[in-house]
Amino acid sequence: MRLLLDTNALVFYLYDRDELSMDVKRCLFDYSNTLPTSTVCVNELNTYI
Repeated sequence: MRLLLDTNALVFYLYDRDELSMDVKRCLFDYSNTLPTSTVCVNELNTYI
């Protein structure tokens, strides 16, 4: 399954995994899933972090 990560989801995935619900963790850490993100998301991270 492909799960498009927005900026908020990517920040939690990278920096604060303890705050993710078990359902979200199950989806994100299922290695059969693909987790693409957009260039806009990466640009937002460069701007704010």
